[in-house]
Amino acid sequence: MEFIFENPIFIVVVLGIISSLFNRFKDAGKEQRQQRPVRPQAPKQPAPAPSPAPAPAPAPVAARRETREMTATRLDNKYEEQKQQAEAKLRSLKKNEKASAASIFQENEEKERTELDIDQQNLLNGVILAEVLGQSRAKRPHHPFKR
Repeated sequence: MEFIFENPIFIVVVLGIISSLFNRFKDAGKEQRQQRPVRPQAPKQPAPAPSPAPAPAPAPVAARRETREMTATRLDNKYEEQKQQAEAKLRSLKKNEKASAASIFQENEEKERTELDIDQQNLLNGVILAEVLGQSRAKRPHHPFKR
């Protein structure tokens, strides 16, 4: 048994024999598929032609033009109304935006006027929170000795 696993040439020869056997079986299967008789197709019988239905009488050209112009006019009117509504809405939004911007500016001025209450305890809490919420120690390496 050790002779088989220690000799790589023997392993290659066995693998070659196995692969050639599988290829032969594969080729034999293809030949059998090709040798199947093909059934002749029966000639197609033409389907009976449907009886021609009477075509509707074409509308006069002038009437068709009028309907096209009317639909075009209705569409133009509809889109013009939508455009006017959108412009009115835009104008009202701009007015509201200006008013809200002014009120926000006034609120900011009032906030700036307030004074900060700074004492020793608040400063100490600020330093502690800065250490807790800051970058981790691993991302701030400390090298006590210069290299």
